[in-house]
Amino acid sequence: MKTQRDFVEKVNKVCDRVLSAGFVGDQFYTSYPNGTEFLTDTTKRLQYPNEVTYLVRTQNTSVNQTQELQKMKKTIPQLLQLHQYNDKGKKFSTDGTIKEIHGSRGWWYNACAKCKVGVTNDEGVLSCGKCGPTENLSIPWYKLVITVAVADNTREATFYLFGKNVEKLIKISAAQLSTLPSSDKNVVPPIMRKIYGPTYTFTLSINERDSHLQYLTFNISDVYETGMDHTSNIQTGEGQSSQMITNTSSVEESITNSSDQQTKTTEEIPSDDEVISTFRLKRTR
Repeated sequence: MKTQRDFVEKVNKVCDRVLSAGFVGDQFYTSYPNGTEFLTDTTKRLQYPNEVTYLVRTQNTSVNQTQELQKMKKTIPQLLQLHQYNDKGKKFSTDGTIKEIHGSRGWWYNACAKCKVGVTNDEGVLSCGKCGPTENLSIPWYKLVITVAVADNTREATFYLFGKNVEKLIKISAAQLSTLPSSDKNVVPPIMRKIYGPTYTFTLSINERDSHLQYLTFNISDVYETGMDHTSNIQTGEGQSSQMITNTSSVEESITNSSDQQTKTTEEIPSDDEVISTFRLKRTR
C-alpha cells in the first residue's frame, strides 16, 4: 500500500528530472532563484491534508417536503382562479374527493414504453408523439379524467390521473385490466369505484393542453390518501406494491357481475379471496 512518503519521493524524482533537463528557469519560475526552493515548496503543496471535513445535514428532508406542501396548498376554488399562463408550470397541492371517472374519453391509451407519450399506428407503422417512429410495441397506460370535489360538494374541478398513480390506488396495472375479455376502453371498470369516497391530497399543475377551454383543468403528479404517511405510501418504480393484484381473476369476476354489484353495499361485496376462488373454479371446468 502506497504511503505519503512514497508519494513525496515520487514527486521529488519528477522535480529532479525537470530541473536537470533545464525546463525550470527564471523565465518560468521567477520567484524561485534556485531549484532547491522550488522543490521544497512544491513538496509542501502536494502533501496530503491532515484533517477531514465532514458535511453535516442541517435540515430534515421530510420536514422540508411537508413545508413545501403547505406552501403549495390551494383550495379547489383557488385553483380555478389561477392564471392560465402566469401560473403555468407551477406545482400546487389540494385536498378533495373523487366524485366521478369519465369513461367516454377512455380510461387507458397506447403509450410509448420509454416515455409514456401516446403512440399512433399508421398502417402498421408505430410512431411516438415524442420519440418519433419506434419499433417497440406500445403498452396500455392509465389516463383517467376525474371530477374532484371539495368536502361539501359545492365546487369541483377536472383532474387527469395517469399511470402509476392509478395503479397505486386500485392495485392493478392497465396492461392487466385492459386485456380482460369483458374490458371496454370507454366503460369504467367496477373495480375503479373503490377510489370513490376517501379524501385525497393531490399534487398537480395546470394542464396546458386544455388551454382552449373556458375553465382550467389539472394534471396530477402525485396522490395519496389524506392523513396517511405519503413518504412510505408513494411507490412509482417497478416494485409497485406488495398488495398489487397479480392475478386478474378477481377483477374479471367483478366485471362479470357488475350489474349485480351496483345494488350491493360495501358489506355485501365478496372478498378478493372468495372471488378469486370462484373464478378459478370456472376456469378449470
